[in-house]
Amino acid sequence: MVEKRVSEVGGKAAILPVRPTAEYDYFAIRAQAERLRAQELGGFIRSADKAVVNGLSRLWRWVSESWQRRATLAELARLDDRMLSDIGIARDQLGVALKKGPANANCAAEQQGRAA
Repeated sequence: MVEKRVSEVGGKAAILPVRPTAEYDYFAIRAQAERLRAQELGGFIRSADKAVVNGLSRLWRWVSESWQRRATLAELARLDDRMLSDIGIARDQLGVALKKGPANANCAAEQQGRAA
């Protein structure tokens, strides 16, 4: 029996047995083709699973951080103006302070004041 290279499947060469009389064993060829197809499909499904898990992980992180920002903003909004000035934030700077930090909120407010 002689081996003949048939094709490349996903970077792997499919080697099928070929009889010298040029008679092909249909069932053996079909079985090997099904095995190769299953291997490639399994690799595709594993990579797709990883992509879905990574996407869901990023989504969950974004939702979690968003909830945390809203809770922090609500907590800061409950403070009176004097307490906010003690920590260096004006009431109109709360959103900017959450995004950039309290030290940068004052700089951003000054830049907005200059632009107006």
